[in-house]
Amino acid sequence: MINYRSAVADRSAVASTFAILLMAIILVIALGGAVAQYAMTTNRAATAAAMNQAIGFRASQFAELLNGMPPSMQLNPPGIGVAETDPEAGVTTTITSVLDVGQLQKIVTVQASAQGDSQVKEVTLNAVNATHIIGFESGGIPIWGTSPEAPSAIFWTTAEGSLTDVIEYEDDYYGGETFVAASNRIGLAGDGYLWGWGRNELGQSTVGGTSRVPEPEPSDDYPRGFISDDTSTIAIDKYGDAYFWGALESTVLDGAGGAFDYKFVNGTMDDDRAFLITAAGELYGLGKNNTCVMGFNANGSSNCPLVTQPTLIPGNWKDVTTRAGSTFAISRDDSGLYAWGINDRGQLGLGNTTKRYAPVRVGTKKYVSVQSSKDVNGRVSTWAIAEDGSTWAWGSNVNGKLGDGTTTDRNAPVKISPAGVSFRQVAATQKVTYAITTYGELYVWGDNSAGGFGNRTTTSSKTPVNTVQEARFSVLDKSSTAGPMAIVDSTGELWVFGHEGTPIWDISGSPAPLEALKMPSGYLY
Repeated sequence: MINYRSAVADRSAVASTFAILLMAIILVIALGGAVAQYAMTTNRAATAAAMNQAIGFRASQFAELLNGMPPSMQLNPPGIGVAETDPEAGVTTTITSVLDVGQLQKIVTVQASAQGDSQVKEVTLNAVNATHIIGFESGGIPIWGTSPEAPSAIFWTTAEGSLTDVIEYEDDYYGGETFVAASNRIGLAGDGYLWGWGRNELGQSTVGGTSRVPEPEPSDDYPRGFISDDTSTIAIDKYGDAYFWGALESTVLDGAGGAFDYKFVNGTMDDDRAFLITAAGELYGLGKNNTCVMGFNANGSSNCPLVTQPTLIPGNWKDVTTRAGSTFAISRDDSGLYAWGINDRGQLGLGNTTKRYAPVRVGTKKYVSVQSSKDVNGRVSTWAIAEDGSTWAWGSNVNGKLGDGTTTDRNAPVKISPAGVSFRQVAATQKVTYAITTYGELYVWGDNSAGGFGNRTTTSSKTPVNTVQEARFSVLDKSSTAGPMAIVDSTGELWVFGHEGTPIWDISGSPAPLEALKMPSGYLY
């Protein structure tokens, strides 16, 4: 007779044993996958570290190469575009470009590749006037010295902590889903093309014609950067040539267009007036000069004609901003901030209301960047970030736009950065000021009655407040426009703040007026 109770028990034991074995197999597979994933992640991290080290070493080698050459040969050194492989590390490096930033600094771009991964970084080379090395800092950075018994010379060395990531984008026409920089009507996308939309009554949108551009369209240009205001656009190509569209091109250049071959790297424009800086630190101005505010009228001449060719403003410069006839620039020589132009309300920050026909230093602090804006009445507000990370503001303070907790206009710089917060960019619309911290956080202040803060409220603030905390941001729109603020986040997506419910791009429905608007995914086609 069959013992069914025993047979069932035996079968249950077998089933339990099988289940345990199956679970064990699943755990082993899962553990193996986790180990493999960990190993892959660890290997990629090691590869990235090896490439980073190789880039620094290649830049140091390049500096040593320069030091062994006479100055005449340093202008066109060998080795650019040549791939070198370290067989031990398995990393291949190539110096893709060298940009001279004045006489005492070079930006070297190095590409590294290993095991299917790649990196591109910019390395800063600094020049020192010395005779010999007296020691080394951390990371092998040499400490230079001078001896009265030997003739000094210029030596190049990598600056400590100077490696900067360079984002690589697909060079694929109509393939850009990310932006490098943008205004509320122009964007430089990840595909390398300049896209335009919106206002175009003066041909300022870069895509031809004078009709409004309802959807982003690419131009035929492949610039390195651009400058814009409400009525004009200047594009700077990879050779430093400047090309013009819109009112500035038609009224100042008499429809001649570009290009000016001065090796420009950045600049500013407003009210049919532009200032452009070259790679060598030269500052040129052109455009309307009817009030003698271009900065090269040191004698205060009252007869200042239209400037149709770039005209040099003496000095050695690294940043510039202009609004409503008031201009500010930072010197490369002493990092001092200089101002000139209209000063009827003390907007130059000099503590007085005296008009200046040539650059005059503002205070004694050293600065790294400066940016101005006009308020709803056309009055000028300015912010400057100092070398110590603090931010200073002066000028018009309507609705607390300066960020110092008051509405009092300032004719000299006042500190505005909150405790423990360092801003790396500041820019403003007519109503709201925006700042990005070193960690990519976005702060806002000023008049939020139209929802320019992008935080679904209309509560204004006279001091900086953090907003849109779900994202990190990288680039502010520094153009001079009366419209909303365009901001690029850390992933390259484009946001618009202060659109007041008006569509920036022709998308279905109307955007919520109090929320920041993000360009829809796949909108560039």
